[in-house]
Amino acid sequence: MRDTIIMNQNALDALEQSNFNAALELFRENARNVPCHLTLNNLGKFYFDHGNRMKNRKWRCADQLGLCYLQKARSIATNRVNLMNIGMALFAVGNPIEACNIFELAGYNDLTGIARYNTGVCLLAMKKFKEAEYVFLDLTRQSDDGIVNFSEEHDPRVALLFSSLLSQSAFGYSGSAELVEHVLARIDDYDKIALLYLLGHFEELIELSDSFLDNWIPSIELSAMILDSAVRIGGEKAEQVKERIRQNSKASVGKMIRSPQLLNKTALAFNYSAPLIEECGYYGCRQHHTPLPTM
Repeated sequence: MRDTIIMNQNALDALEQSNFNAALELFRENARNVPCHLTLNNLGKFYFDHGNRMKNRKWRCADQLGLCYLQKARSIATNRVNLMNIGMALFAVGNPIEACNIFELAGYNDLTGIARYNTGVCLLAMKKFKEAEYVFLDLTRQSDDGIVNFSEEHDPRVALLFSSLLSQSAFGYSGSAELVEHVLARIDDYDKIALLYLLGHFEELIELSDSFLDNWIPSIELSAMILDSAVRIGGEKAEQVKERIRQNSKASVGKMIRSPQLLNKTALAFNYSAPLIEECGYYGCRQHHTPLPTM
């Protein structure tokens, strides 16, 4: 046990110094010598975060390999640290449904609210907007009461507003104007275009579109949002925006403009992607105080 902990710490020290080759060898050796939930989890986490070194010494993505080791660790012992790692890996490989189930398990007795937040992110990815709205509303209330704390990047109010708007079929928002102002002040222009469209603020969207198109290449959904807004308000400015979309977007502009139904349908295919909250996930990490599990 003592040798396993020492080798684990040596691997973590190498990782902290960005010596990935040494870290990989130490994590591998530890898992080979003592295949327990500590060593298997940390090896799986490393593969997921940094990939695998091949025989030609090049590094390759190893998400699936990392997930395999993380699940082996879970088969020996289940705890929050390992479950959070598995949830992150499942989401990364395109399985938000299973990731959602894992984050829900990790959320039992979780006082940080992080697992619950990640559950909401999965629900958004699955387009279960009403369920996501409930999760982010609960987290927003807890945040307002000082029970949980989130960074600005993971502000549950942003995901709350988007999930609320995406769950309804009509434009506009009947909730708090304060929430709308709060979110608009915290998102980039890409998400701001989508939010203004969903709010039905078409003139504001067109005003923003010039600076947006200077810095972004819009997706087909955002192209449709800008075009639909231009069609709705009309005028010279709207025509200028249409021309810029023709120049900057790969979207089939002419076809969408000729079919208002297609334009609206394409725009509403947009889905807000909230970022997951990732924790350290390595057992024994002194920097993040991840506790060592019972062997």
